[in-house]
Amino acid sequence: MALDWAQHQNECTSDHYLHSFQLLFFMHSSDFVGQSSIESAILHHLFAKDHHPSTSTLKKLIRRKNTLILIDGYDEVSQDIPLLNDIIERKILRKTTVLIASRQNHLQTALHHFNTVYFIQGFDDDQQQQHIEQFRKHENKPIDTFYELIDKLWYDKQLQDLAQNPLSLTLILILFVENAELLMKSTTDLYIALHNYIVRKGAERTKKTIEEIEEVIRPLTQAAYAAYQSNRAI
Repeated sequence: MALDWAQHQNECTSDHYLHSFQLLFFMHSSDFVGQSSIESAILHHLFAKDHHPSTSTLKKLIRRKNTLILIDGYDEVSQDIPLLNDIIERKILRKTTVLIASRQNHLQTALHHFNTVYFIQGFDDDQQQQHIEQFRKHENKPIDTFYELIDKLWYDKQLQDLAQNPLSLTLILILFVENAELLMKSTTDLYIALHNYIVRKGAERTKKTIEEIEEVIRPLTQAAYAAYQSNRAI
């Protein structure tokens, strides 16, 4: 949405769904950790340290312009964020349009604060088939490569649920091309298979053993997990 707004900013007509917004800020929920105001969060995360407007100037712009603030990843923060709560509860930015993206179950208790709620559904059966066909063409694979997977999608309810997520379906296709015998019944199964795939490919390309590759990536996984727990990006 932010990209769409930026690309069409100079040509937005009255029928474009973003035409009325003069300013747009795209934030991640973790950007609000430790921040006392929306202006401080924006200045800290979206502007260069040596080239940015003053806090008062930015505050005036947000309030004078028709502003849209997109906040992603609400479900990815593991701590209470007072500033984000104030935005959701409309204690601040009452005249500013705010759109917050989250997995459905993480915002249930706060939905009554929103004027409008949209739900994005996963791939249906037809969309799954279309995605498989697009992947097949992109990888230049014959259609019979995917017959077994397509067949499984008809009768395996757990696989159907997993394939509703576009990213999960793409990963399933990548892994299926590599090994059609893989059985994936859950997201955990999928990520374990993906991990093993990455380790195996890394070993093949670097001429190292799987154990040596595991030793290389273990500190990275530990750092990523620690960052996730503290709401930091790496």
